[in-house]
Amino acid sequence: LQITQEKFIPNPFSNEPDSRLYKTGDLARYLPDGNLEFLGRIDHQVKIRGFRIELLEIEAVLTQHPDVLSAAVIDREDTPGNKRLVAYVVPQEELAISNLRDFLNSKLPDYMIPSAFVPLQALPLTPNGKIDRRALPTPESFQQEQEENFVPPRTPAETILAAIWAEVLGLTRVGINDNFFELGGSSLQAAFLVSKLEEAINRKVSIKLLFGHPTIAELAAAIAPLSRRRGDAETRRRGDAETRRIEIPRQISLTPTKASEFIQLEPHSLLSLFAVGQLASVDAAALGYLPLSFLKETGLTRQQILQDWFDNLPMWYCVMQTQWGRIACLILPIFEDQLYRDSQKLVKLVVEAVTMAGLIGAKTVSLTGLIPSATDYGSAIVKAMEGRHNLPQITTGHATTCATVVLTFKKILQVSQRSLEGEKVAFIGLGSIGISTLRLMLSSLVHPPEIILCDIYSKREFLENLQPELISAYGFRGSIRVATSASELPPEIYDATVIIGATNVPDILDIQRLKPDTLIVDDSGPHCFSPELAIKRFEEHQDILFTEGGVLQAPHPIETVIYLPKSIKSNLNQDLWQAYSRPTSPQDITGCVMSSLLSSRFDGMEPTVGLVNGKTCVQHYQGLEQLGFQAADLHCNG
Repeated sequence: LQITQEKFIPNPFSNEPDSRLYKTGDLARYLPDGNLEFLGRIDHQVKIRGFRIELLEIEAVLTQHPDVLSAAVIDREDTPGNKRLVAYVVPQEELAISNLRDFLNSKLPDYMIPSAFVPLQALPLTPNGKIDRRALPTPESFQQEQEENFVPPRTPAETILAAIWAEVLGLTRVGINDNFFELGGSSLQAAFLVSKLEEAINRKVSIKLLFGHPTIAELAAAIAPLSRRRGDAETRRRGDAETRRIEIPRQISLTPTKASEFIQLEPHSLLSLFAVGQLASVDAAALGYLPLSFLKETGLTRQQILQDWFDNLPMWYCVMQTQWGRIACLILPIFEDQLYRDSQKLVKLVVEAVTMAGLIGAKTVSLTGLIPSATDYGSAIVKAMEGRHNLPQITTGHATTCATVVLTFKKILQVSQRSLEGEKVAFIGLGSIGISTLRLMLSSLVHPPEIILCDIYSKREFLENLQPELISAYGFRGSIRVATSASELPPEIYDATVIIGATNVPDILDIQRLKPDTLIVDDSGPHCFSPELAIKRFEEHQDILFTEGGVLQAPHPIETVIYLPKSIKSNLNQDLWQAYSRPTSPQDITGCVMSSLLSSRFDGMEPTVGLVNGKTCVQHYQGLEQLGFQAADLHCNG
C-alpha cells in the first residue's frame, strides 16, 4: 500500500478528486519547442542489455556480506557501447573479490552481478553526507582485483589472445591469469572472441574451449595442439563437405532448383530502378548485416567489401513479392562481430537504413538477427529517431519469431508422430526469445508433463522465479526442473526428449550425449549444436531429428528480385549470395523478415520494441495461422 501511494500521486491538473498520476521515476525537461527531453532517472534504476536493474537492491545484498562495511553500485560506459555495472566496496579487512562474486551469485540473477569490483578505503560523500556517485573513480582495466598479480603474455599465442580479449572486453590490458567471465564477459562477447580468434590464427576454434579454459594461459595451451592437427583436419573437412553436398539436402544448392522459377537476379541497382519508375514501392522492409563468411569466401578485406560493395552505405539488395505486399531487404555496411563494439555507429547505420526504407514506401522496418539485442531491443533506435515523424515504425520481429518457433515445434512433433503430452521439454536460453516462446507454448499448446529451464549464464534463483508465473499465469501443473552450469550444459538437458534452443552460445549442445529419439528446434544464432555432427549421427543412426526454428512457409510462392552487382558477382559465388538473400524453398521466409509486413498490413499484429509481451506473441501466432502460414519443412543450414 505504501509503495502504491508513493507511485500513484494526486493529479494537480485534474478537478476529479480521485484522479492520479503515476510517478515513473524519469527525469525530463521541456525544450523551447515544447518537446520533452529525457535526462535520466531520479532513482537508481538503470537498464543494461534489456534488463531494468535497481542498483540499491545490489547494494543491499553487498552490505549483507559480513566483511563489507558499505557499498555503492553504478552503471558506467567508459568504453562506448559497453555499459556495465561497477561495484565499489569498503571492506572491513582484505576481501577476496572471487568470494564476493560467489556471494552475489547465490542471491542475485546473473544480469545483476557487477562486471567490476573496486575496493575503497571510504566512499566519497557530498556535503550533505550522501554518496557522491559522480566522484567514484573510473575502474582501471575494470579494477578487477585478481588474487594473482597481473602477469603479461609470455608467448606469441598469449599475446594474440590478450589483444583480442582487451578489444572484445574494452580493456586496456588483460593478464594471462584473468578469467574471461569474471572480467564481465557475456555469451555474445564469448562468441565474438572465438570468431576473432579464428580469424587471427586461421583455424577453427570451438567455443567450448573458452568455457573449459577461461584464462589466457589455459586457452593458449588448449589451442596449441590444433595447429599440429590442422593439415589433416582441413583435408578431412574438405572431403566431408564434398560428401555432404552429394548426400545431404542443404540450404545452398549447387544446381538449379524449382526456387529459381521465382528468383530474378538483377544487375542494376534496385534503388535506381525504383527512382526511375521501373520498380514499384514496397510496404515493409527488413534490415540485416554482413556475415563473417563473406570474408572467408572472398579473401577480401573488410574495407574492400564495405567500400567496394556498399560504399559504406546501406544497400537495398532484394525485394520479395507476397500476396499481402512487398518487402525490401537492406544490408547494413557492418560485419556481425562489430554490432556490439560501437553502438553509436550501429544506431546511425540503422537510422540511415530506416530512412531509405521510408523513401521506398515501407511503413514498418524489422531488425533481424542480433540487431535487436545490440540496440536494447530497438529502444536505442526509437530514441535516435525521436522528433522525426516521417520515418517508418520499427519492430524487433520477436513476436513473429516466437510464433514461428512454436509453429516449428508443432511441426516436428507432427512429422515424428508424437504428442507434446508425452515429452520432456528443455529450453536452452531464457532471454527475450526463449522466455516468450515458453510462455506462448504454454498459452497455445497442450502442456508437457515436464519442463527443464536452462540459461547458460543465469543462476538458479533467476530461473526459479519463473516457476510461480508458469503455474499461476498459465496453469502449468507438471514438473519444472531448473538446470544451471557455468561452463557446459548440465546433465538434466540430456534427459529431455525435446530441446528448444534460443541461446547466443554456439555448439554448446553435445550431439553425442543426446538420448535416442531426441527432437531439436533451434533458433540460436549460430546453432547451439554442430550441424555437421548432427547430420553425421542422423546418417549413421537416424535416431535424432533437428531443425531450425525461425522459418515460415507461406501458403503461396514468394517471388524475389535479388540485386547482384558486378563487384559482388566477380568475388562471391552466386549461389552463396542467392542463399543469403532467400531460403531454398520459394514459399519460405524467416519470421523476423515477415514480421515487418504483418505489422504494416494488419492492425492486430503490433510491432515489438523492448522485451516482447505474451499478448503480442499470441496475436502474431493466431494471425499467422489465420493467414495460412505453417512452419517450413525441417531443415538445417550448417
